[in-house]
Amino acid sequence: IGLTADPYGVIALMGFAALLSTLGYTMYSWNRIPFAATNLYTALTAMRCTADITILGLLSLVVAFGWCLLWSMAFIGIVNDHNDQDCDTKDACQAHVSRNHIPLYLLLLLSFHWTTMVIKNVVRVTVASAISTWWFQPSDIGPFCTSAVVRPLLRSLSTSLGSICLGSLIISPAQWLLSFGRFFCSCLCIDGANNGGSFDNVSCMDKSRQRPVCYGFQNEQATSGSGSEADDGSMGGVGVVADTRTTVDSAADTVGLCRRLSGCLNPCQVLLRSCNRWSFTFIGMYGHSFFEAGERAMQLFEARGWTDVVEDPLIQNVLLMASVVIGGSTGVFAVVVEETDGFDFTSFHQPIITAFVIGSVLGYVLSNILLLGVVGSAVNTIIVCFAAGPFDFDKNHPRMSREMREVWSQHVVWEQASTPKTRPRRNSIRKKNKNMSGISSGAAIV
Repeated sequence: IGLTADPYGVIALMGFAALLSTLGYTMYSWNRIPFAATNLYTALTAMRCTADITILGLLSLVVAFGWCLLWSMAFIGIVNDHNDQDCDTKDACQAHVSRNHIPLYLLLLLSFHWTTMVIKNVVRVTVASAISTWWFQPSDIGPFCTSAVVRPLLRSLSTSLGSICLGSLIISPAQWLLSFGRFFCSCLCIDGANNGGSFDNVSCMDKSRQRPVCYGFQNEQATSGSGSEADDGSMGGVGVVADTRTTVDSAADTVGLCRRLSGCLNPCQVLLRSCNRWSFTFIGMYGHSFFEAGERAMQLFEARGWTDVVEDPLIQNVLLMASVVIGGSTGVFAVVVEETDGFDFTSFHQPIITAFVIGSVLGYVLSNILLLGVVGSAVNTIIVCFAAGPFDFDKNHPRMSREMREVWSQHVVWEQASTPKTRPRRNSIRKKNKNMSGISSGAAIV
């Protein structure tokens, strides 16, 4: 199909892979699209209540673009200055990266990632506060230059800036560690079950609390059963019993390791579960610290029984894929500009790769701030507000509330939350919602 190993072929291959991944993910998530669409439609409707949210997104793009240009010039200048060049007799030079300067390059990459995340999360916190005002007190938000956006922005840049900077630095590593811990512990438990162990509930993760645990290992019953067979069986049976005991002991060791690992991770698990994307929503709505905001968000969803809803990353993944596509497109545009004007940005003498990397990173960062920072934050706020104050939504926006309830009623989590078993909990939560809506209203006014 015309794909080669040169830079042009690699760029074409990346575009082809993006197309296939988009089609595959669409087919995989087809049944969840209506549920995500109604949340996205409600969020976009809330964003249209004031032009300040759009202006905030555009201003954040200007700030991020300026930071990317400043950092790129600094990084390229440092790389060109510290690289060693080997030149042959024909004056053809090849640059080499010195190992002594790799820590410096890593620190520069960390500064770039941290600053861009801070810019995006400032936008997320501000948008969350504005959307919550639209949800609980729509009369307090105006079409232009409204205090419902200006005050949260000033608060995000002052009193809440510490929480935003802390969350921007640790949320990505914390989520990676949490995912690795879940996968590793689940592999240990499943391996223990396959080696002869018997489980009532083989799971290393309690979904309601998102803590790694191992349940119901019954090696004692298996061992006692093997012993009775040894008393009654023949010599051939003894050989089978010996193998079974060896297998059960191996499974017991595996599950024991899983339990010890879970005990070691549980203290950290409390902090790791607080590092989630809902923390910035609660910071914008209530002004909590980062860890307190994340913990209260999880408590709210657990009380509602919506842990499966908040774990559904469909909208976030779609926005992320759109950012990747935009980044690839800007990278291709940068290559076209480089081929037209002949720019050579670095001393590596790889102008095509350098132009594509600079253009794709710039496009990805800017689109990520606009899509995940503005639209993604609005969707997260809609879900949090729907959990905290559904009756305020029904009173202030009855038509949209009815549409959301109709779609959510078809979701399995909503049906489980509406069963008689959980009805007393919902009645108790209903009283809390009034208090929470009052708190959110106060937070929006501050």
